[in-house]
Amino acid sequence: MRAKEKTSSTNKRLVLYTLIGLLAAVVLFIALKAVEPNKDIAVDNPPPIENQPIAGNPNAGVTIIEFGDFKCPGCKVWNEQIFPQLQKEYLDTGIAKLAYINVLFHGEESERSAMAAESVLAQDPGSYWAFHKALFNRQPKENAEAPWITNELLLDLAKQYAPRVNQDKLAQDIKNKTTKPQVDADTNIVKTYDIHQTPTILINGTVVNNPFDYEEIVSLIEKAKASRS
Repeated sequence: MRAKEKTSSTNKRLVLYTLIGLLAAVVLFIALKAVEPNKDIAVDNPPPIENQPIAGNPNAGVTIIEFGDFKCPGCKVWNEQIFPQLQKEYLDTGIAKLAYINVLFHGEESERSAMAAESVLAQDPGSYWAFHKALFNRQPKENAEAPWITNELLLDLAKQYAPRVNQDKLAQDIKNKTTKPQVDADTNIVKTYDIHQTPTILINGTVVNNPFDYEEIVSLIEKAKASRS
């Protein structure tokens, strides 16, 4: 009787060990799949960039599109760390152009800043990027979710970095939401292309997996450049 009990106990342990082994194999498989690099995702029809602010040569063969939000901390980092490298190596050299599309993921202040930027663009396109950069630079490094994009701040930045912009008109544009149609057009693009995070970067229609990986960005630019030569 004891021998049978011993055999039964041994069999149970074998079954248990087998199940544990199978579970470990499944967990390992899932973990390995999770760390596999994402494949490049390309859209069939890239977003339209007519009437968007363009940095670089408008006729460049490589098109970079940034979906950004002036109140987004990640966008601040991207514009302070990645954008200058792109500008130096690809925008200023005429290899690529960059278009910016407003995203309103952070509510009223996102909309207010986007409308102010669109007003600056409409009045003086040459001042847009200086205003754009100044606005991201002014974003607090900590607690960016707290209110900080006020009408007064926007007017002050325009006075400093877009001096040819008429302050009274800009103030009225912000107050009356004059440029809301332009911002709404961007929102429609965001919805159409199912953009759910900022910054989202596209290079000739291909989504960058990690917008903070400059090497990946360069690789996609070079691939796009080679395909046109």
